[in-house]
Amino acid sequence: MKKLALFGTATLALLTLVACSSGDSEKKISSEKALTEKKVESKKESSGWDASTKTFTNKDGILKIDKAEKSTNFDGKPALKVYFTLTNKRKEAQGAQILFQEMARVQQKQENTSNDLMYTMMPVNETGSPQEEDHLNNNINPNGTVSGFYPYVLENETDPIQILFQKDYQTVDKYEITLK
Repeated sequence: MKKLALFGTATLALLTLVACSSGDSEKKISSEKALTEKKVESKKESSGWDASTKTFTNKDGILKIDKAEKSTNFDGKPALKVYFTLTNKRKEAQGAQILFQEMARVQQKQENTSNDLMYTMMPVNETGSPQEEDHLNNNINPNGTVSGFYPYVLENETDPIQILFQKDYQTVDKYEITLK
């Protein structure tokens, strides 16, 4: 009889614990959902992208997309050159290529996939020097600005390009370019 009473008391305590925990979990999930929804709304309001000037601003820098044009890489494959003007807003010098990558990702949007495009080498002249300086290896001083281009190998020559702008490695907006 004592065993049955002890079992009943333990079972009741367990059920009470589960019921209380369940309520707390529901409150926590509800609270997290509200927090997530607020974060999404605030990101939409202040993405940092200005389509009229083609400029993206975040705490690390200002990235202006000057233009994008099709080209061919050193291997003769189709390439895309994204021309930019980049300002470093950090307190220390930053490599242009790293800062660009932290602020933007470039993808080609196909029917079933959207894949990040890969960096490519561009043709060189007879002396082995680049035909055009990309300035990706420049270190940009605090509040300094550099203009250059980022070359990508294209997956094909027709599907649109998306530049995904990022804050703390999270996409907050995009700019789409149609290839002709």
